[in-house]
Amino acid sequence: MYPILWHWGKLTIYSHGLLSVIGFLVAAFLIWFLASKEKLLSEKRIDLFDFLIWLIIFGILGARLLYVILYYKQFSSFWEVFTLWNGGLVSFGGILAALAFGIWYLARKKQNVWVWLDVGILGFLAGWFFGRIGCFLAGDIPGKEIMTHFASKLSFLGQPPTHPVPLYEALLVLVLFIVIWLIYRKKILGDGWIFLIGFLGYFLGRFIIDFWRMENVVVLGLTWGQIGSLIFLVAIFIFGILKMKYFNKVKSKERM
Repeated sequence: MYPILWHWGKLTIYSHGLLSVIGFLVAAFLIWFLASKEKLLSEKRIDLFDFLIWLIIFGILGARLLYVILYYKQFSSFWEVFTLWNGGLVSFGGILAALAFGIWYLARKKQNVWVWLDVGILGFLAGWFFGRIGCFLAGDIPGKEIMTHFASKLSFLGQPPTHPVPLYEALLVLVLFIVIWLIYRKKILGDGWIFLIGFLGYFLGRFIIDFWRMENVVVLGLTWGQIGSLIFLVAIFIFGILKMKYFNKVKSKERM
């Protein structure tokens, strides 16, 4: 792996950090581009840069909070909770916190939340692709050993090969992005369905990929990550039913 891309004196460029920044910039640009085309920024009631920064802040807070809740035994004092380098983050907590804040903020600003969610899921998938590439280069998210005859022949490399889980997830979000981008461009679905399809595909894929992830089983042969995926999947299913029953009574605005 390549956790450090470049080192010169006291300056160190970490692969995960650099790819995360690239992912954020790609996501921000795509959201700005699509929001502009949807004329979501024309009324000047929302500062997109400030909005994205707040999403990042709430995402980090949510991801850290869930990590502390799940792995509280790792902390010997309250103040260690605030040392992000001690332990880590749980992405599901960040996604939930950022999503909750985003919906609240957009509703408060009287924005078309459904269209923003469609735009946002495209930005999320594009940015997440680069973030997971960074995870792979940094050696994060270890996978289980690849138990095949071919893999056993590679034992001369020093260690048995393992499943590149971050690359699996990067491929997942790339395929999802292409699929829902094509659907989005066709304008064949009402507002909000791009978001629901995107999240449904992501968490379904995450549930499957986590079978190859090196993580402790919690209950019924499932890990915390898979339990989180199931919770999100149930929530998306319920959300979809409610949308068909109530929200679709209001005709979606015609897109450009």
